Amino acid sequence: MSAGQKHGPFEESELKSKLVRGDIRFDVLVWSEGMSGWKKVQDIPDFKDVERSLPKAVIPAKKIPPKPVEQAAGPVMGSATEPQESSPGARIPERRESRRRSKPQTGSPYVPNYLVHAIFCTICCCLPFGIAGILYATKVETYVRLGMMDAAWDASNKARMYCLTSIISSVVVFALYFLIGFAQL
Repeated sequence: MSAGQKHGPFEESELKSKLVRGDIRFDVLVWSEGMSGWKKVQDIPDFKDVERSLPKAVIPAKKIPPKPVEQAAGPVMGSATEPQESSPGARIPERRESRRRSKPQTGSPYVPNYLVHAIFCTICCCLPFGIAGILYATKVETYVRLGMMDAAWDASNKARMYCLTSIISSVVVFALYFLIGFAQL
């Protein structure tokens, strides 16, 4: 779900399952009929049991800007800066997302994962270091989605380090191979 857009309507049970799966975060703004204004999911008593049931690693420790989402049958989620509608069932048309794909459109910070580099290093350079790079590269997106930005940057840096180590070690091995070959001539 992307920033600045409204999604929904959702039933309360569907919203709870999206929270458990990590599709939306607990700091997203919601609204439903009978509420005085937009509130964060974490501030609504009906959703406290969902938040308490999740392990602490799933709930983001740092404040990240909320991902607005809409829900009408239960809460409606969206940005607090957007104008609120007077009728509960009316919908605001969604904005078009830009076609630029250099950064994710989710509102979360961009953390490079180096997955393509790690796959290349596994195939063309040093297999053990390339595999280690792939393992760390695949963890980056999961950490970003969970809001664990320190862990995401750590995994990104380790993936990059293993890619570089793979390239350097393969260059050294090939250089030694050719030096030894020429020394025997």
